[in-house]
Amino acid sequence: MTRSVNNQNKVLIVSYNPLSKEGANGRTLEFLVGAYDANNISQVYFSGETPDFSVCHNYYRVCENQLLKSVLKRKKAGGRVSDTADHTLVSNPDEEKTADGIARYAKKNKRSVCIKFFRNILWKIGRKKWQTQEFDEWIQDVSPDVIITISGKNSCFHAIAVDLSRKYHLPLVVYHCEDYCMKNTQGRSFLYKRYISGLKKSVKRMMECASLAIYNSNRIKQIYEENFKTTSLVAYMSTDMIPREEKKTMSNLHSMVFSYIGNLGLDRYRSLYEISKALKKVVPGAVLNIYAPSVPDDFVPLLESTDNMNYKGYVSYSECRKIMMESDVLVHAESFDEKTKSDLQIAFSTKIADSLASGVPFFVYAPIGIASTDYLLETHSACVATNSDELYSKLIEFVNSEKVRHEYVTAAQRVAKENHSFAVTTEMIANSIRCVVETQKENHGKT
Repeated sequence: MTRSVNNQNKVLIVSYNPLSKEGANGRTLEFLVGAYDANNISQVYFSGETPDFSVCHNYYRVCENQLLKSVLKRKKAGGRVSDTADHTLVSNPDEEKTADGIARYAKKNKRSVCIKFFRNILWKIGRKKWQTQEFDEWIQDVSPDVIITISGKNSCFHAIAVDLSRKYHLPLVVYHCEDYCMKNTQGRSFLYKRYISGLKKSVKRMMECASLAIYNSNRIKQIYEENFKTTSLVAYMSTDMIPREEKKTMSNLHSMVFSYIGNLGLDRYRSLYEISKALKKVVPGAVLNIYAPSVPDDFVPLLESTDNMNYKGYVSYSECRKIMMESDVLVHAESFDEKTKSDLQIAFSTKIADSLASGVPFFVYAPIGIASTDYLLETHSACVATNSDELYSKLIEFVNSEKVRHEYVTAAQRVAKENHSFAVTTEMIANSIRCVVETQKENHGKT
């Protein structure tokens, strides 16, 4: 493998989602390789999404429906993706009806344990359908020094990363932002227990192969290091957002705009509804605007029952940043349901960094015991209400005290500078990866 002309390592990303500014996974990937030039990044990915060619010029895509069709029809799957190509996957409805129907069903029921088993089997038996001479030639062309992958909820993609690492003798770097393999299986179905058991084994194999693990918080680092001794570092999700000039006084308390930008899943909408009710008592004229890709059915009647909560639909990441700057208060919320809370212990929203760096006062309604909640409490960088009793009193103080808002914004700016600087964090990641590559080369030279 060769080094690039600017002395950067060449990285190969192996992941389901492509690099993208839209969606948390795509932005996380762009963050991980933020210090690299586009010519030094390549990616093999497995979804049908359109990649971001502004940060990477070398993509190889193997979609699940392509793979399914290749297994049924004994054809090869996957191929290079060019910037000028039509990225829509076109198929003949008559010839591909069976495969397309299965693929659509799998996508619709992607959280089903049965679908996860089916997916793992498909990628195992379909390995030779896409790891072809064409793929080998693409690897030779991009000439990577190291593989970066993200630990997720599908063991098949862990296996692919390990397989490629060993096949091409490349060191493996694993990014962890979830603890799927650590889930409590007590009281769950036999199939779910088998799924988690298989996931744990795949993570174990991946961590044994990995030269470096990167964690998105100290909380998840502590959890994984109880089970794995892989060399590691913590790299908080970071941002290049420039803070706006702080508003010393709210222009009009009775027309304040609170903005929530994010997913409404995992019952977050229930907490947002509680905020809107408290807000109605504190500042009757204020509004809570919600920007999310979709609305859960149970949320519709709650939206219709209040006149101070508005659903604004999906916005792009660039629009998201603009909305942040124009808001009076940014809002984050998590569910207080006990079962949901147990699944969110290491949750750390990708928008925390932007919120802290924006210079906009930040209000959070979420339970103690969640990584992001505890982090914000420890750093005093947001006004955090951790139960329904605190919600009303914290909101009153936050809205009515300029001094309180200023203290939170000042602390948020400090934390953003210390832990969430895009330039600093991405350079730290690149330096750590450089050490991994150099160590591998030294060890290879001794054998």
